[in-house]
Amino acid sequence: MLNIYFRNVDMKIITSLLLVLSVGISCSGPSAKKPEVTNTNNFGMVSKNIIDASKSYLASQVKNSKITEDSNGNIDIKGDGISFLIKAADINIGLIDEDNSQDAIVSYIVSPAGGRKYTKQLILLNKGDIKVVRDFISELRVMQISNHTVFGELPKYGPESPLHTCHECKENVKYKLVADSLQLIK
Repeated sequence: MLNIYFRNVDMKIITSLLLVLSVGISCSGPSAKKPEVTNTNNFGMVSKNIIDASKSYLASQVKNSKITEDSNGNIDIKGDGISFLIKAADINIGLIDEDNSQDAIVSYIVSPAGGRKYTKQLILLNKGDIKVVRDFISELRVMQISNHTVFGELPKYGPESPLHTCHECKENVKYKLVADSLQLIK
C-alpha cells in the first residue's frame, strides 16, 4: 500500500518537504536565539540607585517640586512652570565609561508651561556612587549600551519637518563617552 502512495506523489514535493523540514530543525536550536540584551531596562539594585539619582537631580532643577510615580514605573516631576517625565522604557543601563561598573542614560521629556515639549538626556556614571555628570538636549533614542558604546537612533529631519517622526527617516548612530560627553563615532 505504501508503494502505491509513493508512486502517486511527486518526488519533487517530497524532496521540498524534506529540505524545509531539515532547515527548520537546524534553525530551531540554541544558536538561532537572539542574544539577550542585559543592559537595557535592568530594574535591579543598581537601577534603583539610578532612578533615585535621576529623581533627585531633576527635582533640584525646579522650584516646589512634586514627584509622582505610576504603576508602570514612569516618573513625573512637576515644579513651577515646568514638568519632567521619565518613562521606565527610556532608562538604559550598561557600561559607558572605561570601568566595569553599570552606568546609565536616562531620557526624559521636558514640558515647559506654554511651550513646546522636547527631549533631554542624563548621563549617570557609577564611581562608587551613581551621579549625573551631564544633562543635555537631544532627540537620541538610545537602543542599547554595549562594550562602552551607546547605540541609538536620531531623526534625519528637524522637528519642523513632516518627516521628523517618520520611522524610515531615522539614522543609526554610535557614541563613545569622552570627558563626560557623548562623542559621535564615524
